[in-house]
Amino acid sequence: MEPAVSILIATQGRVPQLERLLDSLVGLENRAEIQHEILVANNAQGKATAAAVEALLQKYRADEPERWIHVRESIPGKSRALNRLLPLVKANLLAFLDDDVEVAPEWLRITWQFFRDYSYDVMQGSILVPPSMQNDEQFLRLLNRYRTICYYSKPGLEVREIVSLNAANMAFRRELLDVTGLFDERIGPGASGTSMDVEFGERVLRAGRRIGYEPRSIVYHD
Repeated sequence: MEPAVSILIATQGRVPQLERLLDSLVGLENRAEIQHEILVANNAQGKATAAAVEALLQKYRADEPERWIHVRESIPGKSRALNRLLPLVKANLLAFLDDDVEVAPEWLRITWQFFRDYSYDVMQGSILVPPSMQNDEQFLRLLNRYRTICYYSKPGLEVREIVSLNAANMAFRRELLDVTGLFDERIGPGASGTSMDVEFGERVLRAGRRIGYEPRSIVYHD
């Protein structure tokens, strides 16, 4: 059976964070009912780190070889790494995660239902502080002072139209790429700056397509 969702992850080789993410994907609700594949672009710089990423993926592939896909992309750049995965996807619905987030158990179900229930072309999900740190006063003081981590949330639980994207938790139908083109490999983490998702969102809007915010599609950024 072809997967309903392809989950794409580019990693620079942050192995502990990546393992937490992959463990959270193993723990998803509805993972048996909603067919999905997980594609990881190994963009680590350095042979030892790249080998560690590959070894980590082999651990998951041992139990589910058809679900997990590892691809090596040695040239640095998140946009390039994601573009390397796109020709390999089997599903029509593409979901993108950063390698340093963890998904909430209901993330897959809610993301899939969003495209069943709404006519938006792109979904932007929430990016939240982990529950264990939401009341940590020292962490919150540092966050307010430095703001080096990007979180994304808006008040309320209603789905609504927005005009920006954060690629740590976004999804869209594969045919959108026919009108927007691929991610711009000149920009993004590992290439030049960090704005590849912002630029992609601008192309989505210029093409007359719509971005919807689904607050219940939750990932946690540590």
